[in-house]
Amino acid sequence: TAGLSREFVEKHGIRVVPLYIRIDDVTYRDHVDITPSEFYERLPTCTPLPTTSQPSVGDFATVFRELVDQGATGIICVLISSGVSGTVSSAHAAAEGIDGVRIEVIDTQTASVAHMFCVEAGARALADGASLDEAVAVIRGVVEAQRIVFSVDTLEYLYKGGRIGGAAALLGSLLQFRPLLYLKEGKVDALERVRTSKRALRRMVELMGEWLGVEEPVHAVVIEAACK
Repeated sequence: TAGLSREFVEKHGIRVVPLYIRIDDVTYRDHVDITPSEFYERLPTCTPLPTTSQPSVGDFATVFRELVDQGATGIICVLISSGVSGTVSSAHAAAEGIDGVRIEVIDTQTASVAHMFCVEAGARALADGASLDEAVAVIRGVVEAQRIVFSVDTLEYLYKGGRIGGAAALLGSLLQFRPLLYLKEGKVDALERVRTSKRALRRMVELMGEWLGVEEPVHAVVIEAACK
């Protein structure tokens, strides 16, 4: 779910455990059997809507054991927010069954590109010679520092996917508004309502400036989901 590039994954020896997407009674592994562009292309015509599911305990256990067999003395597992997925629970359960190696499961409390920031920070720290504890501290620092805000055309997919969280308060009131949403304590929540898409974009930039409030280098990324 972090959207890491293949080049970065290969360079840093990262193992990715994919989530599952079910479309028309067929189950796909995210970024393995189906790409994001393919998913968004099919989404408007899917009936019923696609569903997702977390990796199983066995999926994580298999990867953990493979890493141990390859000589790993410690494993850092950096995952999508437990507030929107059960992935963290699966990883914890799998880690309990693996002996002889420390497995640090980190709940990033976020998703998408902010999740990517956490993984990249940890990988770069390890590449620079950091210990497992030092890399974990770096990742947790990014977890605390990151912010994510987004807008959607409709709350339908969040609602039907069970991930609407506090944004449910906006249901039924968006006929002439665009919602601004964010992740609060790892769950989707309502931030503000604005009247137009252009205003939503401007307001997101304003909010980032308000949240930062200091003049220092910032790592910012703009992401979109099949916007045209």
